[in-house]
Amino acid sequence: MPKVDGVFQFSKPSYVQLARILQAPEPLPDDQKGINSTYYGSLTLENGLEQPAYIKRIPADEIFTEVICSLICCAMQIPTPTPFLAILDGDASLPGIDASRENPLLFATADAKRPTFKSYTESEQIFQLLASWAHAPSSAVFDEQVGNIDRNTGNILMDASGDCCLIDHGFAFNTSVRHDMILDNNTFAKILPYHAKQLRPPKKPLDIISKALPRLEGVKFDELLAFSRGERYASPAHIKRIKLFYETRLHHIRDIFDLRFGTSANQSLPL
Repeated sequence: MPKVDGVFQFSKPSYVQLARILQAPEPLPDDQKGINSTYYGSLTLENGLEQPAYIKRIPADEIFTEVICSLICCAMQIPTPTPFLAILDGDASLPGIDASRENPLLFATADAKRPTFKSYTESEQIFQLLASWAHAPSSAVFDEQVGNIDRNTGNILMDASGDCCLIDHGFAFNTSVRHDMILDNNTFAKILPYHAKQLRPPKKPLDIISKALPRLEGVKFDELLAFSRGERYASPAHIKRIKLFYETRLHHIRDIFDLRFGTSANQSLPL
């Protein structure tokens, strides 16, 4: 997959690569990982190259959710770390896994070489960097479409220049999100009025969203499914649910943003 510093940088997704973990990855300390056990190590890719990566042991259906979301980001040109489907090989091991008896599929993402947003000291300048990020409108559309209820400071990576990428999509397609409901905690949608004011000339949030929506509407779920290799590891019931969620919500997405931004309102910075 073409990448720059581990981050997707192209407009059309390709097949998610299979990768092997040849040496035991190191567990991340508690203050650096999310709710799942996460490791840092090296992957050997199909072409023989090595890739530093973060590795998570999560259920196969959650791997599918993560991969699909990464591919949607890729197709919408939103930076996100390159995903991989990984297995243990050689002398590699992880706690709780007997490699001689089982070889479970693991989810891995390339090291995007950026700290999380929460690692910065809170200040107006830092929030303005996030608010001015060029991909903020597309990210608002993405999170709204996939019903992501967990876009927080820990799953936005940002370097010192304000260049961001999105990680950790495991709470997307959440069953608590109805197909036609506004997502209450859409971080980038809340930021968007500030993003719009920084443009020259300033724009209305709804006008910016209207330009971002066509990228989403060009993303076809069946193509994503093929690119994800999901039918090899995810349950048919989970794939069916995600497909129904995605395609049904897509019919409502313009109305959802019309309701959100149809009338202007003052909002405070959300993070």
